[in-house]
Order: sequence, then C-alpha cells, then structure tokens
Amino acid sequence: MQSGSKNQKPKLTFERATNIGALHSFSCGQEDVDHIIRETLPDALVDNELYLVKDGEEVVALFCLQIENHCLFLSDDTKGKMQAGTKPKPNSAIIKGDEFWERFNYDSRELTLLAVKKERRFQHIGSFIIESIIERLASDPNENREFIHVRALNTEEYSAIPFYRKCGFFPAVKEEKGVNLMMYRIIPQGIH
Repeated sequence: MQSGSKNQKPKLTFERATNIGALHSFSCGQEDVDHIIRETLPDALVDNELYLVKDGEEVVALFCLQIENHCLFLSDDTKGKMQAGTKPKPNSAIIKGDEFWERFNYDSRELTLLAVKKERRFQHIGSFIIESIIERLASDPNENREFIHVRALNTEEYSAIPFYRKCGFFPAVKEEKGVNLMMYRIIPQGIH
C-alpha cells in the first residue's frame, strides 16, 4: 500500500513488522498509547499483525490488526438506528434479510492500535491508514467480514472518538464518559 500522487509528498509505505526494535524510539505523544506500544504491544503480537507505516526509512505511524476473527456486538439501540436509516446498514443486511437483525454478534476485523508519530500528526496519515485498511479488507476475497471495529481511546486527557467519527465509524454501544468506545465501520461488499 502506498500513498501520494504526482503533486503530493511523501509516499507512505506499509510494512509488516518482523522486528519491533523501531517501537523503542516511537512516540505518538499520548502517554497511554505510548505505554501500550512499549509495554503491552510486544506481548500482544501473538494475536495481532503489526504494520509499520514509513516515509522512506522513517517510521511515521503504526497499526495492529487482530489476526483471528473477532465479533462486533451491536447494541439494540444501534441496530434500531440502522433500521431507521440514521446509520448505514451493511450490504449483508440486504442480502441476508431478517437474519442480520436477529443476530447478536457479527464477523469483524478489529483494529487494535493506530498511532501516528507526534511530529507527523495532523497530516491526514491516520485517515489514510484507515482508508487503506478498508480498501484491503474489501478487496481481499479471503476476508468475509462485514465490519471493522475499534475500541476508541476515551480518557480525560485524550479521546480518539472524534478522529474515528471523521473516518466514518459509528458507536456500537452507548457512549460513556471516560470509557473506551467500541466503534464500527462497514466494510463494502462486492469489491473482490
């Protein structure tokens, strides 16, 4: 995956991480996230694919995707809003009819971490990563998931909820102050 056009610099590349040494000097500037990257992430790589986003040789961002199938749990309120048309419903709801609405959980890929280097924030790198992930999941015939979801960081010091809303994610449950929020986005169907 690459970003950029003739008029746009830099070109970002995505690389599956085989060595986590690059994480030691990486800082996104959010204390909670930096702690996760240094302390929790190395152990979490058993269940996650870690990708480094590079501008040349510089790591400017990173993200993790859960390896195994994960389930997204949609609250009754969220499903009601989907049925009322205030939130988009996935193509699978049209294909599978009422079966979709009767289910409690849904196949989903979890984005477990997304961090952009402090000095590179506000350059649309995070939104580019999200769109690239969605495009990859939608075009991969081995990916049969209806959603991608994230537990958006929501602390007193920082909230990622506005970022994910801008990237087209919706809350899967009712938002609570100071509690990480499960959010989802529909993976377009039929792009394979």
